[in-house]
Amino acid sequence: MTESSSSIYAKPVYKIPVYQKSAQEKTEYRKVQQMASHLASFILTRLTLCLTLCLTLSLTLCLSWTGVYASEDEIPDHIGKITAQELLSVYPEFAKEYDDFEPSSKQLEDIQALAGKNIVTLFGTWCHDSKREVPRLLKLLELGNVQVKQLTLYAVSRQKDDPDGYAEKYQLKYTPTVAVNDGAREIARVVERPTGSLAGDLAAQINSDKEQKP
Repeated sequence: MTESSSSIYAKPVYKIPVYQKSAQEKTEYRKVQQMASHLASFILTRLTLCLTLCLTLSLTLCLSWTGVYASEDEIPDHIGKITAQELLSVYPEFAKEYDDFEPSSKQLEDIQALAGKNIVTLFGTWCHDSKREVPRLLKLLELGNVQVKQLTLYAVSRQKDDPDGYAEKYQLKYTPTVAVNDGAREIARVVERPTGSLAGDLAAQINSDKEQKP
């Protein structure tokens, strides 16, 4: 074997040039990474909060509907605005009073005085007077087919305060407090329990206000 035949052919080695980032580019890259990390953390936090709230509400509704709660005292107090449907769905004692209450023809006649008015009801889901009067008000409005301008149901804490300032605005002392407004002016109010009937007391105050107008 000759020397030339025994030699091994060595292929040339090509090195791929490595791009070197400048210091400014590295700084900008780190900033982008940090922004992306903060954004991902923000989105994850908000999603977790939304899921927690949804699960809490769903669990409360399920436990209420299935009767898992031994008593209504075990259902968490609601604080804030709540619809009539939500109130009657979540709190059995409110629903029971609504079902059991049978208003008289006179009460259905009196409740017509609330037509076209704003009604703000401050109450407690923990309050025994609220469990009686609020469902009665809802049933009177329903059976009387009363078209109010707006009905606001607002549940306060056991300390009779709230984060939205409703208790302070309406100078809440006892629950429930049913305030009837005609525009920006309050024309009727029933606190805790009526002297006669809820519909009768409200109607009497509204009619008295009409008579006092010039």
